[in-house]
Amino acid sequence: TMVAAISRAAGLDFRRAQFTPDVMASDITGFNMYNRATDKFEFKNGLAMCNLLLADEINRASPKTQSALLEAMEEGKSTLLEIEVNGAAKAKKSYPEAVLVFVLPPSMSELKRRLGARDADNPVALAQVDKRMERALEEIEHIDEYDYVIVNDNLNEAIVKLNEIVNAGNMRVKNNKEIIEKIKNS
Repeated sequence: TMVAAISRAAGLDFRRAQFTPDVMASDITGFNMYNRATDKFEFKNGLAMCNLLLADEINRASPKTQSALLEAMEEGKSTLLEIEVNGAAKAKKSYPEAVLVFVLPPSMSELKRRLGARDADNPVALAQVDKRMERALEEIEHIDEYDYVIVNDNLNEAIVKLNEIVNAGNMRVKNNKEIIEKIKNS
């Protein structure tokens, strides 16, 4: 929700990828496809060819696909991954420059209310709320492994905070080497 709201507010191209074992590296980076009508190869953009990418459950993807996503991240793109704590640890290990942001609810009772409201008409989903609450508590135990925390008590304020974190990363010296060289040589 936060990533989609940020992209709408900023007018950015947003894509969402649900990672499964059958997602291929070329789905992330793009690929050349032969067009018989023009008798030419055409490049088809991959999911990472956007301003913001929300990648769900990256740990379910093959190592090659995970590597393709990490390569796209190395190209200086801001990539937002919505992943559980095991996937976050794996991403940080593979890409140490990754900035991890943990989004907390304002309270556990509010989280339970939100989860219940999300699927209020689905009895199967409502039965899963307690399991999801247990999982949330387990994940909070890993919060010290993250760089930032945002308390999502107000969606608009949480979006502003996340945007500030992304902007701060974009202003890092290592992400601006070309601009720095251009200025030095002008």
